[in-house]
Amino acid sequence: MKFPQELVPLINAPTSAFTEDTPGLTDSEHAFILALRDRWGSRMFEDALADLGEASAVRLCLSGHLSLRRTEFGVATCLGPHGRVAAGLNSPGYRKSPNTIEDEVYLWHGIEYLAAQENFTYQGRASKALHTMQSRSGAVYYVTGRARGHYPQSVRRLIQPLRAELIRQGSQLIVFHPDLRRTRYLEEMARGLIRVIPMKGFWLKPTRGSAALQSTADTSLPAHEAP
Repeated sequence: MKFPQELVPLINAPTSAFTEDTPGLTDSEHAFILALRDRWGSRMFEDALADLGEASAVRLCLSGHLSLRRTEFGVATCLGPHGRVAAGLNSPGYRKSPNTIEDEVYLWHGIEYLAAQENFTYQGRASKALHTMQSRSGAVYYVTGRARGHYPQSVRRLIQPLRAELIRQGSQLIVFHPDLRRTRYLEEMARGLIRVIPMKGFWLKPTRGSAALQSTADTSLPAHEAP
């Protein structure tokens, strides 16, 4: 779907650009706002178009409920100043960093891969950096990932409080990571408790010791392009 031209001037617009009163939200629009708050953090704009429809997506961007931000993956959307108010958040002038937005859309792409290709069921957001998903066997897995890759020490901090639960459930911390040179070390940090899925940008690569992962180019998880 072609990017709406009326929204081009709003990409990376400051929060101060949206000061006027805004119209009310429909139920589906409000649900999308709450999902951004509680689940996604940020989404690619084309996902917002698919979820909301073009009319609602454009209206929410024009009204300042959604903020458009350019990333290395294309144009993403997160809560704008009026969206933060509608979601019950403080600091309507808060502005996410580009790195945070890219981390959120990168990780959610990995979550969608697990749901589509491995039949994992999304459970919820355990913390800012961790989401939980349930496998077909019922075990709860923790999922994390950053667009530029986790440092080994940050993975160590993430897994330390999870060890007992992962051992009890026979599950793992799944880490999406863009740098193939660092994945071996991450897996060796906690043998059997960490599974690394190499993912460069929005492209999945084969992971050691498991079936090859197919490129997302011909699945329901398309590569995102800037308008």
